[in-house]
Amino acid sequence: MRKKHFCNFCEIAKGKVAFPEYDRPLFANDAFFAIPSVGAMVEGWMLIIPRKHCLSMKDMYDDPRFFEMMHCVYAVLKEVYGNVVMFEHGCAKEGSLTGCGANHAHVHLLPFKESLIEDLGDSGFCWERCLASEISEIVGSDEYLFYSDLDEDGDLSDVLGFVHVLRNETSQFFRRVIAKRLGMEMFYDYKKYLFLESVSRGIKKISDNKLLAENA
Repeated sequence: MRKKHFCNFCEIAKGKVAFPEYDRPLFANDAFFAIPSVGAMVEGWMLIIPRKHCLSMKDMYDDPRFFEMMHCVYAVLKEVYGNVVMFEHGCAKEGSLTGCGANHAHVHLLPFKESLIEDLGDSGFCWERCLASEISEIVGSDEYLFYSDLDEDGDLSDVLGFVHVLRNETSQFFRRVIAKRLGMEMFYDYKKYLFLESVSRGIKKISDNKLLAENA
């Protein structure tokens, strides 16, 4: 019998939270939830995660519940921090380096003042402009990277961005790009550098803003 991989995100979805200060969902609906990301070189870094176990988001970008969730997270991050970007490392098998240690699909949303598109061009990878809903058709069974500068008008019924189809597994690609942009190349690895003070500050600001909005 094939050994089942432990999945921390599935445990969180079941309410089995090992680290409630950091792993407690700040947003949730019946299909997705959002938690802060450890390794937050940038304060306010969030992950949107499907409750259903899967390896990439490519078949979920046509689910209106995802965009409902993303709009909620985006709106708060935009209000608190300003410009927001999105990215995903889309893996295709358990244990792939592309999954960055998480064998469960997730999307990163984080406040970032400038676009990273120029950095993507400098990566040597070939990027194709597409909608998130088109990724599945473009990549097939391959692994991929996807990046978007989210629309400033907040129209998130779909997301326009850039996809690169991977021929080889790659680990923490976007974290490396962000760390380099920040002049923090040594600190890209979220497994070694947790930035928990940054995570805690983000949780407080996001929670306070969400509470204000709900009580308005």
